[in-house]
Amino acid sequence: MIGFSFAYEVGETISMAHQNQEFDICYAPELDPNNDGVFNFSEYNGDLNGGQYYVIFLEMMATWWPSCYSSLSSFDNIVSNWSDNENVLIFQSLGDLNQPYSCTQWGNVATNGMPLITDDTGLPMFGLFHTDNLLPSAVYIDHTMTVHYKQAGHDNESTINDRIQEMLNNLYG
Repeated sequence: MIGFSFAYEVGETISMAHQNQEFDICYAPELDPNNDGVFNFSEYNGDLNGGQYYVIFLEMMATWWPSCYSSLSSFDNIVSNWSDNENVLIFQSLGDLNQPYSCTQWGNVATNGMPLITDDTGLPMFGLFHTDNLLPSAVYIDHTMTVHYKQAGHDNESTINDRIQEMLNNLYG
């Protein structure tokens, strides 16, 4: 088990320092809004980016963990389901590149097109959002950059889609 002393909990808003923290994009750089090869949450904060608000679903994965690998087809279906909605950002972070899969190998497992993947070497993103130090861990972040849900393990597609839709309803409402 990995030990961390801090993780955002449901209802907490991501600090500006953490929104501005940069994570290298290791897969699907064409999805990078600034074309600078790095991801940060502030790019998706509508109060900072000119009014384009998002709901975010992030799944933190490990390439060596069988349950992470086995959930990729479900994750791929979720990405495909929301690919036409410009207000939904779905991505993964990998904290163990090349153990055994590289970022490109991991991303290429998808049949419908894996979304953006960030390099979480050293686990800084996992440290911000983990759930009980388990992988996969998922976090849902709403349009105010507030943690809306957290999930230990991979939830079923229906539940994930329902949570994203609920967050979109709040965004649009």
